[in-house]
Amino acid sequence: MHSDEDPDAATDVALALTVPPIGDPAQLHVEPERVRLRDGTSVKVELKVDNRGSNYPQRFELSGSDAEDLLEFEFSADIIEVPPGETVPIGLTVVVPSPEAGSVRSYRATIRGANDQAEIETHLTIEQEVSALQLRLEPSTLKAADAPYGQGWLIIDNRKGGVDRHVRLSGRDPEGSVRVLFYVVKIDVRAGSESRVGIRAQLVFPPKEAETTKPFTVVATDGTSETTVDGTLIQTTSPNPVATAEIRLEPEQITVKDRTHGRCRVAVDNTRGAQPLKVRLNGSDPERAVGFEFEAWALEVPPGGVSRVAMTVSAPPPPGGETVSREIRVVASNEDGSVKTQGAFVQTASPAPITLARIRLEPEQFTVHNSSRGQLRVVVDNKSRALPLRARLMGRDPENAVQFSFDPPTLNIPPGQAGWAKVAVRAPRPRMGHAKVRNLEVGAEDGGIVVDTGAVLTQTSDDLLPLIRITVTLLGGLIALIGAFLPWTADTRQVPLLTVRSFPGLGDILRVATAGDEYTYVSQPIARAVVIVFIALMLIGILRPKGGMTIVAGLFAIAVAIGFAVYTNAEFSAASGGSGLTLVILGCLLGCIGGFCVRRKQA
Repeated sequence: MHSDEDPDAATDVALALTVPPIGDPAQLHVEPERVRLRDGTSVKVELKVDNRGSNYPQRFELSGSDAEDLLEFEFSADIIEVPPGETVPIGLTVVVPSPEAGSVRSYRATIRGANDQAEIETHLTIEQEVSALQLRLEPSTLKAADAPYGQGWLIIDNRKGGVDRHVRLSGRDPEGSVRVLFYVVKIDVRAGSESRVGIRAQLVFPPKEAETTKPFTVVATDGTSETTVDGTLIQTTSPNPVATAEIRLEPEQITVKDRTHGRCRVAVDNTRGAQPLKVRLNGSDPERAVGFEFEAWALEVPPGGVSRVAMTVSAPPPPGGETVSREIRVVASNEDGSVKTQGAFVQTASPAPITLARIRLEPEQFTVHNSSRGQLRVVVDNKSRALPLRARLMGRDPENAVQFSFDPPTLNIPPGQAGWAKVAVRAPRPRMGHAKVRNLEVGAEDGGIVVDTGAVLTQTSDDLLPLIRITVTLLGGLIALIGAFLPWTADTRQVPLLTVRSFPGLGDILRVATAGDEYTYVSQPIARAVVIVFIALMLIGILRPKGGMTIVAGLFAIAVAIGFAVYTNAEFSAASGGSGLTLVILGCLLGCIGGFCVRRKQA
């Protein structure tokens, strides 16, 4: 107690005060009153027992319940005593059953506090929600461009889930036209994570159109619920590469001069194609006169690319001085089709070298004497400046009497140069004392075209008949004279000879000498004298232009000699065959032959 006069003075006094209980029963509150439970099976809340409205302590036994009797309640203390005028908190854990995935359920729990005097309660609302799996496709549209299937990834998202999931994957589509395949059909997805699975979608039947769009659905189920995601399959089929490819010649016209072949490039264009293009090249022409050769017969062109290959074409050259244009076709083909292009192979030929060539004979005029052979030279000048000349040599004459021989028979002459060959000719000799003029033609041939030149051959022959006449006649006369002085019979002693005895009269001139008469050998018999006269006339006939005198005198000499032989054989049985008689006849015959060696006038 305090003093009124001295405030600092005080003393302790024991005071007993009895206060009767006053106030209402304590209040029970739960915080929060509504709880959202996501992906869990328990929730913790705080209970507050409020005894501020009374002046006495209150003691309560706590309990909880729900209409379905599904919840479990765990209090931090089952009995709580609250002093007067205070509020005492206490923890409460409520366990709820495991819900189905993707479902939402609400529980209403009643929390009670009871004692002997009163019962207090409060209510707790628990909204339980379990997150469903989230599915998504990356990409959401699967594209199969020139492929049997489209592929992507299926993302199974359980990041918001509170429990692990064992998921089975499947696919469906309402039309039954899409088949969905997964790299893994069953997969475990942990809570708070996501998993990735490869997915393929393909059409059940081959597409008939260039682009086909089909929807499909991916389903993920864990046995109690399923989650779906929709996707789209776009199947595109590019046109066959050969259908969109192009082929061209670079350049389209191949022009050559004085050549049998030309070159260009073949370009196969696959810029509009989405697939590689494999083709085989081939060439043709309507006339079937052109040959084709490719650097590579097979060609592979990448998508969107162009490949080129060298091509060589060849054909026989046109005639000299002409131009020929041949249509050519090049085809690139495979088992799916072909593409082709056209071009032209133009060949120009310079004038044939033979048409420009010049040919000459050296010498242009020549004479051979007493011979059937002659030789000259042929010169061929190739005036062409572009082409070589291959010329075959030939010869002829109007009478077809001359034989030609060439060395060499063929000339190969470079452009702008000249070539030559020896020409040997052989022709029959003219008659003695005559001359023959022959016109020769020598030509050079190349491909049916002939250029020729001419020369004049003169053949002369000496007239040997006068010399032969003189020689034969003199020889015959000499032989006959020798024979005139030799025995004309086989046995001269048995043959009387007519000798000259006297000259007064004819009766006294001749007489028959007997054998052994030496005088008869020194006197010339008359027969021999007559023969000698004819021999002399035969020789004198050489001086005449004609041989008649020689022939007649020779024949008479032969006749006299033969007559004498006959006479002696008949009169005296003298055997003929003396060497003298034979030489006389032989010599006179040669004289007659000489008389015939006279040039006769042409009829």
